[in-house]
Amino acid sequence: MQHSKASYWNQQRSLSRRDCIGALAVAAVVPAFIRSAPAWAAEDPKFDVAKLSWRVFSRDDLGFSVELPREPEISDGVNVDELPGYSFKYVAAEVRFDVVSFNVAVRELAGRGPITAAEGPKLLDAMGNAVQTGKEEGMQSGFVRLTMNGCPGREDTVRGKDDFRLTYRTVVCGGRLIQAAAMWVSRGDTDPAVERFLRSFKLLPGQR
Repeated sequence: MQHSKASYWNQQRSLSRRDCIGALAVAAVVPAFIRSAPAWAAEDPKFDVAKLSWRVFSRDDLGFSVELPREPEISDGVNVDELPGYSFKYVAAEVRFDVVSFNVAVRELAGRGPITAAEGPKLLDAMGNAVQTGKEEGMQSGFVRLTMNGCPGREDTVRGKDDFRLTYRTVVCGGRLIQAAAMWVSRGDTDPAVERFLRSFKLLPGQR
């Protein structure tokens, strides 16, 4: 499935929290990786620690593994001009609850070869900068650089009102972008679940 910027924006779920709208439902010029982050909806189930069923979700073909609290929904498609001059094919796995969402997405360049070593850091910073500038006024944000399996990455975080939190952990490896994202209301039950999800996110052996 292929989306233009406008049509992709119009097809996104309505978010149920004002802070989520401020952080994610930003202007159409902001890349789709922000707008396609986990989004809450009225039909999302209530988060209940006692009912979670953690399992390892691993995709050898996409080069990652992660723990998720139930079987994810899988989606794929093409985001046109997600970053200026770059369109991406994506595959995403997502689990949503009423106050927390977990998402892992892999992006490969559409219509051309893998992301080059020279392009990787530039794309990481372009995506991260969009997160930092796409937030609502008054929200706090920051980022740190990291490496996984020797591959460059960065983690961008946003903190909003009413304990809203958003974390993107993105790595360029094997010629593609691999990203784990969590969006949640910070609470005594959600924080450990998000920590477990992010801590479990790994690149499979051989990814370089």
